[in-house]
Amino acid sequence: MDNLNHLGLSDGTIKSIKIIRNEAEVVIERWNAKGLKLIFVDCWRLKDRQSTDQPIGDIQIFKKSDLLDELIADMIDGGGTKAEVEEAVQITFYEPSDNRIILEIIANAVHAEDF
Repeated sequence: MDNLNHLGLSDGTIKSIKIIRNEAEVVIERWNAKGLKLIFVDCWRLKDRQSTDQPIGDIQIFKKSDLLDELIADMIDGGGTKAEVEEAVQITFYEPSDNRIILEIIANAVHAEDF
């Protein structure tokens, strides 16, 4: 997940989001007009705040957050265990002008594909 900070996402734009089974696919147009597809594997949560066609200012990766705590509580309440989401992290995308959260994803891994 740490490689997300080295992909040059700042000043890019989220173009689309698709959820397919347990994966979330986020297509980003980078500042240089090149495309990047991020595939979030074992996606547990996705909170979209009208992020499509929004610019990206920053991203942060959290290993501890309220959203992760909420996921763990839901897993336990549903008869699961904390170990099932042990590898999950939260990735938060921010809008550049006011640092507003535009997209939050909890997943176990991410793969990047240029196009």
